[in-house]
Amino acid sequence: MKRSVFIALAIFSLIFAGCTKYLEEYREKYEQKQNEYRMQQEEKLNSIKRSLVWVKYEVQAKTASGVQFKSTSSGSGIIFASNRSTTQIFTNKHVLDCSFDQSCGQKINEKVRVRLDDGTFHEATKISLHPDLDVAVIEISPGKDYRSYAAQISEGALRAGDEIIVAGYPSFAQEVVELSIVKGTMIGVRNLMTNSGYQFQAFDSDAYAYFGSSGGGFFNSEGKLEGIVTWASTDGTRAYALNISELKKGKKFLSCPPERYVKDGKCLPFCTENQALGEDEECHDRCTGFYCESEQQETRNTGRCPEGYIYDNFLCHPACGSPNTYCDSYATCFRDECKICPVDTQLYTDGKCRAI
Repeated sequence: MKRSVFIALAIFSLIFAGCTKYLEEYREKYEQKQNEYRMQQEEKLNSIKRSLVWVKYEVQAKTASGVQFKSTSSGSGIIFASNRSTTQIFTNKHVLDCSFDQSCGQKINEKVRVRLDDGTFHEATKISLHPDLDVAVIEISPGKDYRSYAAQISEGALRAGDEIIVAGYPSFAQEVVELSIVKGTMIGVRNLMTNSGYQFQAFDSDAYAYFGSSGGGFFNSEGKLEGIVTWASTDGTRAYALNISELKKGKKFLSCPPERYVKDGKCLPFCTENQALGEDEECHDRCTGFYCESEQQETRNTGRCPEGYIYDNFLCHPACGSPNTYCDSYATCFRDECKICPVDTQLYTDGKCRAI
């Protein structure tokens, strides 16, 4: 009897020890997998964070009616390519182009700067705009290869119910933005069309996005870039992103030399504060003095007026167009013709009267 009990206890001890060892090994493997998963998630989020940039836009311009203004705004961007000389960043047109919503009729100057994840600031060396979509590419020359910061572009297709991640720099308070990397759920695909009739697809999600999130990244659960955040609901509970595959359709982005900017598919010049952009797409100065785009006429000296003037009605008048022709008061001799502008306007060298 005692021997049987001893044997049973021995067997039980062996089984218990085996079970204990198995549980310990299982726990170690489970913890190892959990740690690996946490590290993968951390690396995925760090990779997304590295690719994210803050975009600051400063512009001095005139409205369509000629009123000057200065404006500063900000948004987000995603690094998608880099080499030793150039780093390229996706963002939205409306983040860095006041012409997008027609708020500026003519630009005087503008500056686009980006802040990378390493804290460095860089000024854009080139801006390229998609001809149909609200997408732009910023190029910088940081003097360093930021290839490890570039987001991986997805080759797959998102489906409703898939986990997604939205990253950007939404507004937090006045003059303050917040680094935001949040998870959400893919709701579906929207088939949209611009006012010009260009069709494209966008993703709909329940992820958080707000003012300033525009131009940020819309990633899948693996951390690969699926789209560019372009719109958000007013309460921030819905994020909409342009499908990145739309940029693979072969549409050529538009860019201009540094002294010009893209508007309506054309390269227009930056005009100074006192100049105006004419219909000929060139900058025009204000007319100063009596003669504008005209040569002063030589007239015979009547003896009662200075040389070059015509005496009439007890007054001396500068000649315009011919030695015997002059303009009434308040007129300007423009291209050898008399021109009068309405009150509170001024004549420019393209012959247009514009508000002062």
